[in-house]
Amino acid sequence: MAAVSESNLYQDFSELDDEVKQEFYSDVKDCVRDINDCLPLLSSEDAQVLINRLFRSIHTIKGNCNMVFLEPFVQTTHTIEELAQDIRNQQVSYSPILVRLLISGINAVDELLAKLMQQQAFEAQVLAKVESLFTHVRSVDPGRQLEEAMRAEQAINDGHFSLNLVAVSQFEGEAFSIFDATDMEFFHYLSECQHVVDDLHETRMKVLLDLTQSLNLMLPEPEDQDQLLAAVYVYEFFRVVKGKDADQTRRRVFSAGSMLARIPGWTRASELVFQSNEKFDGSGFPRQLAGDAIAAGAKIIALADHFITQALEHQELGYKKSLFQAVKSINQLADIDYSQDLINVFNQIIKRDYLTKLQW
Repeated sequence: MAAVSESNLYQDFSELDDEVKQEFYSDVKDCVRDINDCLPLLSSEDAQVLINRLFRSIHTIKGNCNMVFLEPFVQTTHTIEELAQDIRNQQVSYSPILVRLLISGINAVDELLAKLMQQQAFEAQVLAKVESLFTHVRSVDPGRQLEEAMRAEQAINDGHFSLNLVAVSQFEGEAFSIFDATDMEFFHYLSECQHVVDDLHETRMKVLLDLTQSLNLMLPEPEDQDQLLAAVYVYEFFRVVKGKDADQTRRRVFSAGSMLARIPGWTRASELVFQSNEKFDGSGFPRQLAGDAIAAGAKIIALADHFITQALEHQELGYKKSLFQAVKSINQLADIDYSQDLINVFNQIIKRDYLTKLQW
């Protein structure tokens, strides 16, 4: 991307005395420092006091840019200021997420001003991308605004300024760049793609994660937590595969297991998925393993998936009846799909965590 020269868009600025330009940028830096000083105060400062402070400093930066003929900077800073004004006037609810976006936006503007001061040139398209991100956040529905603000902040901080390269983890409540994501963040992201086609996905995943982890902790030799979680996330993602019941399950197992097997470091997670549809009596697939030859973590995944599927299929009966229906269906498979020992542990967890607290 070619840099834009002062002589092109910033002729009037370039003709100012160096002393004037230095005084201008010194004032901007004071405002930028004040804005960044707000970051540690997000959890302690009064919201209205904090947003007023941010607004004043952003407004001052805009005014200073206007005085030295930096119109593109004025436009972008004005768009950032408009979001601060929306919060200040309570047209948009205050959130630390929005404040962090404001700070990131101003820091991006400051970096471009620094380049202009030092190199007499900078990438003007970056300034336009920052402006576009703030315009987008202001224009989305209120219900999506915080998620889009997280994505915009991450895009700015990563320096690519593209929302297409950022995802938000619904369960972690954090944004991450897809190309820079850890394996686990990527697995999270894959599983959360299900919420587009499954209105009950969030409930399903909450129970899946809670139950698999509770069961795992009660095993004599628990599975590695990360390997277990990776298996759950990727197995859940491949719920999208289609086919008749048995064929669909096979496709899901082979797809999820094969994907994990191709990513270094997730061999155990892959094996847990591949063994998840083996049965205690040896009638499962793909290898017809039986009894203790099946990894306990694999049967945890299968049991938890079976349980929440049954519960949600019967939720129109009400919580208690759908719970009992799901528990009954598990217990009927003792020594067929699952060992009696695993079912006993399952029943203990149900009594402890599910009888007195609504889980769906």
